[in-house]
Amino acid sequence: MSVSIIRVLQNYGIGYAASKPNSQEIEALGSAGGFSGAEFWKITAGANQYCLRRWPNSKPTRSQADVIYPTLEYVRRHADLPLAFPIQTVHGEPLCRVDNARWELSRWMPGEPIAETEINDNQLRAAARALAEFHNTTSSLSQQQRASPAIDFRSTMIDRLWATQFEQLQGTQDAAGVVDSGVKKMLLDQFRYQAHALRQQLELLRSVPVLQIPIIGDIWSDHVLFNNDEVSGIVDFGAMKLESPCLDIARLFGSYADYSSEALRRGISYYGEFRELNDLDRSLIELYDRGYVILAGIQWLIWIELEQRVFSDNESVRQRLRRLVRRCEPAI
Repeated sequence: MSVSIIRVLQNYGIGYAASKPNSQEIEALGSAGGFSGAEFWKITAGANQYCLRRWPNSKPTRSQADVIYPTLEYVRRHADLPLAFPIQTVHGEPLCRVDNARWELSRWMPGEPIAETEINDNQLRAAARALAEFHNTTSSLSQQQRASPAIDFRSTMIDRLWATQFEQLQGTQDAAGVVDSGVKKMLLDQFRYQAHALRQQLELLRSVPVLQIPIIGDIWSDHVLFNNDEVSGIVDFGAMKLESPCLDIARLFGSYADYSSEALRRGISYYGEFRELNDLDRSLIELYDRGYVILAGIQWLIWIELEQRVFSDNESVRQRLRRLVRRCEPAI
């Protein structure tokens, strides 16, 4: 067991028993299929299992932490949800700082995600219920109405692409060999044929005030765990922010639509059983989902080919791109 991790665990009152090395194990998980720069370990200490997260450099920022940890503590106290809540240190903090990094410990959540396969109705309804309960709880923390930052971000991204980046992407190549040429063509064609209509739809709602509450932000199929048909765990709250809850709805059920074309529609319907949705909400969900389908793959091309970012797991990047093109609709 590394010295750094021993020091981290001491912040949680978990000591390393040198006399019983078999009672404590550490399994390095790398990025665990993610791309935020965070690293993860599975820790076994006696009968207990934990997930240890090392945040990327300078993360979370103070503003991020001020949303993430008070929100999770409020949900822990006021809802019965299987979230990977951070465990407090012996000093009563949700994070500890060791070796110039911030670390977070949570209970290891049981279950498996519905990945690379179609989700069934019982599972979809269970996921909708859990997400609606989360939003019902966090809506007590904020009732502010303002324009959606996500809509503004997508509008600005499209404008920037039409100005320079789309033309640049047509002339670039991925030197690392991560992006398949056929995948790239599908993503660029879809943007070429559909981005103008999307931009017009975004503009219609760009200045419309919408409810802003703490949302999970990056909730998708890999982050919701199931034991048979029941949600057994929800993990990764590093993207939590104040936004329209419709962004979470679009992100989660849109990710299941990669393998079931009806998952988005059915998921929205199930969610509505537990939390009311009005016409504006439904319009926002559709808009956020279309924005993701059209822009997410383009964002990956920008990172890889224009910014030349390097990711620790190229195969996970390829898999993500393959999932994105499953919903491509290049023709009009």
